[in-house]
Amino acid sequence: MRRVSVQRLLWLFLAPLIVVAACGTGPNADAAVQRAVTATRAAGTAAVTMHLSATGLSAGALEITAHGSIDFAARRSAMTLSYAGQLQVEERIIGSSLYVRSPQWSKQASSIPAGNWLAIDLSKPSSTTGLDLDQLQLGNDDPGQGLTFLAAARKGSAQRFGHDTIGGVRTTHYRVKVDLTKVADEYAPRLGKQSATVDVWIDDDDHLRRAEVPLPLPKDAGDVQATATTDYDRFGQAVTIEAPPPSQVTSYADLAHG
Repeated sequence: MRRVSVQRLLWLFLAPLIVVAACGTGPNADAAVQRAVTATRAAGTAAVTMHLSATGLSAGALEITAHGSIDFAARRSAMTLSYAGQLQVEERIIGSSLYVRSPQWSKQASSIPAGNWLAIDLSKPSSTTGLDLDQLQLGNDDPGQGLTFLAAARKGSAQRFGHDTIGGVRTTHYRVKVDLTKVADEYAPRLGKQSATVDVWIDDDDHLRRAEVPLPLPKDAGDVQATATTDYDRFGQAVTIEAPPPSQVTSYADLAHG
């Protein structure tokens, strides 16, 4: 069986990036999902909590958590990730630039100076960065990727599954089939599938409160299965997300070609 490494799943999680019962379908459910895309983006900002779980790995189950904030309009996000209660990774996305740093790098005699951020230009092809961004599924550099998935929901696919309370807020649970060819050009051909199923929970103000996405892993993932769950709250609150100072940035391209 081919295996997917923990490091590869960590990369999957960096681009953050959404109970079956009697259900309702039809144009009303479709409209509710699309209203959530519009209303959540219109809120401007949100606090984000993410959880990734993976099974089928040779090392056993994997759990990764993250928290931070997102500015949908400015295409910026800031997250802190934790793996196994030990490894911590900070991530910022500013437009098409991804900045990542971890205190573990200096402990591993890394070529990245202690405290520095690793900068990756997501807009450049793999041949110039030396990093296969498509394979790592970082090709979509939109910090609101969960909304990008929802916007690509196939017409007539939305199903309604009743109500749940999330973070003390009443929500309605929907399930949609997403057209991967509309999410990003490389998704469908790279992953060998045309669609993915996404579960979402939407509040009475049409805000997206939770997105649960079975991650479409690469073809060589074998028996590995991974799910990403993202919760949103504190909509519209002021957030400040800036790029790190140039003196604290190390370019991945420079390391790769150095």
